Amino acid sequence: MVKLPANAKVQLSSTGSEFKAVVIRGALNFLQAKTQQNRVLRPGSFLAAEQPVQIALSADEPALLYVRTNEPFQLARN
Repeated sequence: MVKLPANAKVQLSSTGSEFKAVVIRGALNFLQAKTQQNRVLRPGSFLAAEQPVQIALSADEPALLYVRTNEPFQLARN
C-alpha cells in the first residue's frame, strides 16, 4: 500500500515482469513515461503491465494506492 499526501508528486518504478496497481482512495494524475499518456485515476481504477514500469503520479488530495509486483518497487519524490 502506498499512501500519498495531498499535493504529492512521485515517480513509481519497478523492474518486475508483473505490475498491478489499484487506486483505493483519492484521485491520481498518471503519466506513463514511455507513451507520455496522461490520465486521471479514480477509486477502482487500475494499472497493469507485464514489463518494467516508470510512472509519474501526482495527487491533489490524499490518496491510497495498492501496488503488487514480482520485484521491489521504488517510490521517489519529484
